Formats: sequence, structure tokens, C-alpha cells
Amino acid sequence: MMQGPVRVSGYVTAHSAHIARYGAMPATLVEQSGGLTMAHLQLIPVAFLQALDASEAVGTNYDRVWLEQRIDVPWLGVRLTGVWTYRSLHGPVVNGEGLMELGPQKQALAHAAECAGWQLELEPFVYLMVRDAGFRGAVTQALKA
Repeated sequence: MMQGPVRVSGYVTAHSAHIARYGAMPATLVEQSGGLTMAHLQLIPVAFLQALDASEAVGTNYDRVWLEQRIDVPWLGVRLTGVWTYRSLHGPVVNGEGLMELGPQKQALAHAAECAGWQLELEPFVYLMVRDAGFRGAVTQALKA
């Protein structure tokens, strides 16, 4: 497997409006005119796509979609005409300032805690989300409100 950074034009990366099983707020690509983002490209054998789809909860949290655009891969010396990407079915997080572009997890989780009405420390909040799927689901719903 090969992997490395690439620039993707016409998109920005934002926090997905859901909490993953491991207690983090994952990322998603959001189409935005004039946008430019750095993303991580991982080249995997086609035979591994089914396992990757399962790990990304395709149909529940993400859909795998074809992103048809030219992407320069300088570390490979090639230009791709498109790539598969996972796009959140929950959409991006929107806060009082608009789209919550990808940033530190602590900041994103603090926003999730505020949306859920959590007033205690952040560590127990994350612990509870990891341990309790019902609570994690409630926090995900609060992010969308």
C-alpha cells in the first residue's frame, strides 16, 4: 500500500456531524466553489475495498463515491483522473460561524459536548460516547440540531 498527501480543488474538509465508535468526530469532504484542501490518499488493492467499506460503515455513516477530478500525486509522479472517497451521510457540522472546517479534535468534541448540553469535563464525555452507543447516537443527533 502506498499513501501520502494530495491537494483536492473544489472541496474543503470539515468535521462530520457524527461521533465515531472510537469517540472522535471524523472528517468528510464538502464541495465548495474555490475550495482547496489537503487530503490523504491511500492506494489499496481493489480486493480490499469491501473490508474498507465495512470499517467506514458504508450505508450507515458514509457512502463511497467516485470523485471525478484530476488529482496530481507528486510523490508518485502521476495525475489521477478520479478517486474513491467516503462522504458522510450525516453531513458536515455547522456551528454559529458556519461550516466547521477540520480542526483539533478537542475543539470539535467541545462543540459536540455543548450541543449535547454536557457541562462536565470532556474526558468523561468521550469515555461515555465510546462505551454507550445510545449516548453516542444522542450526541450525533444533537450535532444535527
